[in-house]
Amino acid sequence: MPRLREAVARWWRRPAVVRAAPPAVLLVLGLVQLARNLPLWYDEAYSRLAASVPLATLLGGVWRRTGVIAYLMDVPPSFNAPYYVLLHFWTSVAGASEFALRLPSLLCAAAAVGVLAELVRRLAGPGAGLLCGLLCATGPLLLDEAAQARDYGPAMLALALCALWLLDWLAERGGLLRVGIAAAVAGLMHWFTLPVLAGFAVAALLLRGRAGVRAALVLAAACVPAALLVGWSLAGGTYGAPTPAPVGLWLSVDAVRDWSQGFVALSAALALAAVAGLWRGPHRLFVLCWVAVPLALITVVELARPSYFPRYLLFALLGVVVAAALGVAGLRPARLRVAAGTALVVLSLIATLAHVADLPKEPSPAAVLLLAAEQRSGQPVVPADGRTSVDLETYLSLAPRLAADLVLPPVTFTTQTSSNVVWLVRVVLKQNSLPVVPAEQRLLDAGWTESSSTLLTGSNTDLRVERWVR
Repeated sequence: MPRLREAVARWWRRPAVVRAAPPAVLLVLGLVQLARNLPLWYDEAYSRLAASVPLATLLGGVWRRTGVIAYLMDVPPSFNAPYYVLLHFWTSVAGASEFALRLPSLLCAAAAVGVLAELVRRLAGPGAGLLCGLLCATGPLLLDEAAQARDYGPAMLALALCALWLLDWLAERGGLLRVGIAAAVAGLMHWFTLPVLAGFAVAALLLRGRAGVRAALVLAAACVPAALLVGWSLAGGTYGAPTPAPVGLWLSVDAVRDWSQGFVALSAALALAAVAGLWRGPHRLFVLCWVAVPLALITVVELARPSYFPRYLLFALLGVVVAAALGVAGLRPARLRVAAGTALVVLSLIATLAHVADLPKEPSPAAVLLLAAEQRSGQPVVPADGRTSVDLETYLSLAPRLAADLVLPPVTFTTQTSSNVVWLVRVVLKQNSLPVVPAEQRLLDAGWTESSSTLLTGSNTDLRVERWVR
């Protein structure tokens, strides 16, 4: 029996196991989500549309700062364009089904989890590396973003490689070229990696002194393409995302809470372990810069202009998970270390499994099917805005006859119609009041009244289908 225990212990300490087990866990959890074939929500549907246009049209939209879809000309592809280019080539081979669109992000996220596990293994041993990988693989926020047709998976992979290779450079085991390439890709994939890259530059300066200046310059140069793309996009006055509610100085607290998607026990345990890791863990200065610098920078931006969405802080939160794994690795004796690590992973799994049966983020197919059942030929179907237009057109194949009555773009809607019924469909953001939209105002001004409405619920946003009569 002792020999068996020794053999098992030797097996799980192997680097290959540490690198492979967490990605396998994330792939299993992610494929379960992908197998549900949940409908695309707005961001994912926009990814599909942007990836489907010719490259010349996509790049032209970036240059002119205009949309690439006729009814969404005020929302350009902007700083997500590099991801749309990659998705364009992927969908030309794999198709544009929900599964195909989401798979690249999941594969990249799984690889990123393996890289992070290897990074922590080098810092604090196989147990800490395995714990970090499993905490990432079962993290509710990370899994949610990994299973979407968005750029978070590729951005996480590039950022994780940048961190690993920078750590190698700090230990004088590698050059800076690959660090710069990974940093440039991370920035182009998602601009909220830039504050983390700034943290890496600060770490290099503090840990290597004069030699760190060279690393900081490489990282700064790597950020230039993404910074130029973001600056060019914002100069056009269009941002493309809704304005979030301000969180101010509570940003860091909200970020840790949102990692666990509101599961307080996981948030508290993760925060305590991370504080322990930042206080006395190995290479704590490197990890501290990974966490503190981006959170401080983003908080400053938040105070000037509300910018916080939970998914934007994902890259800084990876540093929190690394710190938590290092904090657990510092516990003594070994039994306490194993118990604390197991408890964290169990809490993380509980938080994740609580969301495996969540509703679709937006109930777009349900809205189309409802209209197919109740709308009659000749009755205009008016999306309230461009976002609702994307939602409806994405699943118009479920009821092709609606195409003749769908008003696109919505700004062309006029109340001068021969029909006595108009259908208005609008997005209802959670916990927000219902604003008067232009189409609604035109109906009110012309004496139309709302006779009935149906609220279709999603986990992120709701859709309201309204029947107006005169």
